Amino acid sequence: MKNKSFIKEINFNKYVSVYKKHLTPFPVLLVVPAYSIFFSKHLGFKLKKLFIKNDNGMWHAYVELDNWNKSHNIMFKLYEKDPKIMDKYLSKFKIEAKKYLKFTNTLTTTNLSKLSDKELLKLYQRYSNGYVKSFVYGECPAETLRLLLEKELKPKLMQIVKNKNELNKIFSMLLIPSTPSFTAIEEIELLKIAILAKKKGKISNKLKTHLHNYKWIPVDYNYEPWKLKDITSRLKEIMKDKFSPEKKITDTNNYMKSIKTKQKMIISKYKIPKNIVKDCITAQKCMILMDMKKEVYTKAHYHVQFLIKEISKRLGLTMTQTNYLTPDEIKLVLNGTETSKNNFRKKYSKKLINSRYKQSIYCGDGIKVDFLNKKEEKEVRKHLDKKLEQKKELNGICGNPGKVKAKARIILNTKEFKKMKKGEVLITPYTTPEFLPVMKKASAIVTDMGGVTSHSSIVARELNIPCVVGTKHATKLIKDNDLLEINAIEGKVKIKKR
Repeated sequence: MKNKSFIKEINFNKYVSVYKKHLTPFPVLLVVPAYSIFFSKHLGFKLKKLFIKNDNGMWHAYVELDNWNKSHNIMFKLYEKDPKIMDKYLSKFKIEAKKYLKFTNTLTTTNLSKLSDKELLKLYQRYSNGYVKSFVYGECPAETLRLLLEKELKPKLMQIVKNKNELNKIFSMLLIPSTPSFTAIEEIELLKIAILAKKKGKISNKLKTHLHNYKWIPVDYNYEPWKLKDITSRLKEIMKDKFSPEKKITDTNNYMKSIKTKQKMIISKYKIPKNIVKDCITAQKCMILMDMKKEVYTKAHYHVQFLIKEISKRLGLTMTQTNYLTPDEIKLVLNGTETSKNNFRKKYSKKLINSRYKQSIYCGDGIKVDFLNKKEEKEVRKHLDKKLEQKKELNGICGNPGKVKAKARIILNTKEFKKMKKGEVLITPYTTPEFLPVMKKASAIVTDMGGVTSHSSIVARELNIPCVVGTKHATKLIKDNDLLEINAIEGKVKIKKR
């Protein structure tokens, strides 16, 4: 696959960035074969080569735009032909995810140290294959249809609503599911423990049970799970808050109940046609499936840490270093003799693996994922590393309406959470559940990636703070302490003072 002509054949001018996040290649690289299978078996055409650029752990994915847009158009046609298609994917995903998590959970209880290298390899491959098989029914259809639905719905609603300011509020409200996210459910459960603590009740076992049920939430792809001290610390913060836990639970429940009421009022007031209402409900189902997907794979990412830890121990690597090996490389080392292991260590030295973290590019082609060599990487970077034009105003999408004037804080990963101060504007590539503590401190949220149905938008609505998503380059153009003027209704972010 990797040769001079392979790179020369690609028109990089057609490639665009679609995802940006601080993470390690494994297990997220399994998304590549999942999308490839979804494209070929469900949409009927081939996913073109995609590239993932990595700089100091920041993962940046690029896809061929025409190829990517084609998937949205075909998925939309399938939906028009079968309006119940998302219900079918939801149903299938629930079945596959339940089977998958039943297996991955065994990784946390199995004595992996007693298994042979080949037995570890079988578990690694079973984990990878199950991930791909279930993912095809989760993110692939939901994300592919969601993106085009959002794009198609807004101009249709504009013709009915007319007022742009009102449009963004209405657009956001019509696409919100009336079911709480899994992070909101966890928050309510912790608030219940806080109520018990206020009454001087015994909470020790309750906290341990809570940890057992939810410690996986901050893992995302490769982060650390919660420890008891983390849960206890959060409980103390709740107890110190000026708003009681009872009020917070009531407010959350009332907010969720009000969503359907507000949606009905909007539909009635603006006489929104049934076909548009149907599309809004389908977009909600896409959001539900995306949240379900996030819950399933965050659990699976936590479970696989036990396996990666044992593999790392045998290879003499850290878990991060092991996650920078491809599945083929893991197979090579675990399937071989002691001599082949030694040869592997010489070829894939810690220095080489660490260089992948610092700067590398890997290419997804079908179900195969491989790192480019340095010569190939240099050639690809010429096309992907484009110098940004400096500007004082960024445009994005309204994730949640509102206006704020406050200082910026760039947060790229969990290690930088301590930088965040209450009332600052959170600037980040893309949020996931582990970002919740800093999101709660923020007066507004601005992201590079995402849309109306992204995690950032969902949480911003739950927190009732302004949110602008999809600015593309906020983390590059905005600096810490810049004074920003956020007009989320218009999807605008202005740098007022540097």
